[in-house]
Amino acid sequence: MRFQTLSLLIPLLFAACGRMSSMQSSTTDIPSLQSGTGGGASEIKSLNLVGSPQMIPLNGYSIPVYPGLTVGTTETDYSLTLTGYGVMKKTVLIVTVDVYLAASYVTESQFPIHSDPLGRLESAPVKALQMTLVRDVSGDQLKAALADALSLNGSDPNDPKFVSLFSPLSNGLKAGDTTLTISYTKGGIDTVLSLTTSQSQAVQGSGLGMDIWKIWFGATDDDNSTALKNALIGS
Repeated sequence: MRFQTLSLLIPLLFAACGRMSSMQSSTTDIPSLQSGTGGGASEIKSLNLVGSPQMIPLNGYSIPVYPGLTVGTTETDYSLTLTGYGVMKKTVLIVTVDVYLAASYVTESQFPIHSDPLGRLESAPVKALQMTLVRDVSGDQLKAALADALSLNGSDPNDPKFVSLFSPLSNGLKAGDTTLTISYTKGGIDTVLSLTTSQSQAVQGSGLGMDIWKIWFGATDDDNSTALKNALIGS
């Protein structure tokens, strides 16, 4: 399995996949990050993985899903609660395969979210989504999937903000890789931070967080995406 640390950014999350072990809470500082627009990375300072994770077996991997996160920002620290987790599947002809496991977190004041997912997510000052791959996915495959989901929900996938934010995914992801996306809203401007096991990118923009979150929580056009959305909102 392949794991590269991002300046020890979230070593427990990235290193735990594949190991059945008791994990303790740990706080790590966000190091200097690339920023797509406006220096947004400086708004998000630290990440705390809270509690002992549930280890989810999937395709030979054991994936940690934490019960909570704490995100430190320039304003304050925010406690996030797990809303749900689920598996994204891909069906080709008559064969369905597991692609990744996703876990969703929102600030505790917005929990639970199943009664009004988009409304509660939009009101959340901080939200996070973890994905752990159990299958290799190329950069072109990721780009196409993200573009389809953005377009389906009324966003232009060629917008420079999206191109910049998803640039860490341009080389694709390998089975065992983990990504974490965090959105923080301050003064009507969203800072969205995208982290992989080897790269990071931060982008700012009004409404950007919900544009990204609709990839998983917005309109869907297939049963697999709908099933994942329902699992993430805890319905």
